Amino acid sequence: MKPQRNDFDTLTYIQKRQRFLDEREISLVQDFDQEAFERAYTELLDEPGGAGVTAPPLNSDSVEIDPDNFFWIDVRVGGRRIAAQAMRRDTISVPLSRYLDRHYRRIYCSGDTNAIAGHAPIADVITGDIVYHGGLYITPDWRGGGLATNLAQLAIALAYLRWNPDYVWGYVSDAKIMRGYHVRIGYFHCQPFGTHYRKDPPGIPGDDWIVWMSREDLNCQMRGDPKHKQSVEIPSWSQKVTADDDT
Repeated sequence: MKPQRNDFDTLTYIQKRQRFLDEREISLVQDFDQEAFERAYTELLDEPGGAGVTAPPLNSDSVEIDPDNFFWIDVRVGGRRIAAQAMRRDTISVPLSRYLDRHYRRIYCSGDTNAIAGHAPIADVITGDIVYHGGLYITPDWRGGGLATNLAQLAIALAYLRWNPDYVWGYVSDAKIMRGYHVRIGYFHCQPFGTHYRKDPPGIPGDDWIVWMSREDLNCQMRGDPKHKQSVEIPSWSQKVTADDDT
């Protein structure tokens, strides 16, 4: 039986983040078109220091996503797009590690069964209704001051309301983990070697960590349970968490 949640807690959580955005005249649109998300990333690519193409888990050349299991958030100021991010839901009956083996070998490794050495241990635990959080990018002139924090937390809360998932998960680079970035954007747990390739595929960093939240974590996060903060995982050798967003 799924743990009970209080939607009013989540609405209050969302309102606080929305207030932050309203004060900066930042507008949001929730969209369900995968190709529109890719076009948005193409536009962001044209910005100085642009984002590049979308990652295969969110790219229509690699996967076709049912709109009922996908949404992305278009972030604008005065009509100009300054950020985007996406959430994708999957329902799996096997551990995430086996699911990633099957799909990443096809997407990244031309079906080579020996290309992936393994995954973070938590990938053997994560299963059921899961939501992948990716594609968070903010143009350089809007980084800092907590924008990434509020956008990411807002997306997590919307996914929680929409799907009530067993887990929300994603990848964060080693450098950002060391700065505690995953905690600021809403993830309480992390493990190194999210997916460990014997030889990194082109354009795929080998130092990404997997980050995740269980439904119990989400319930606590939405209601602001102070006890839950004791379980936040920050590597002991990491640098001090700052307010800078480096997305």
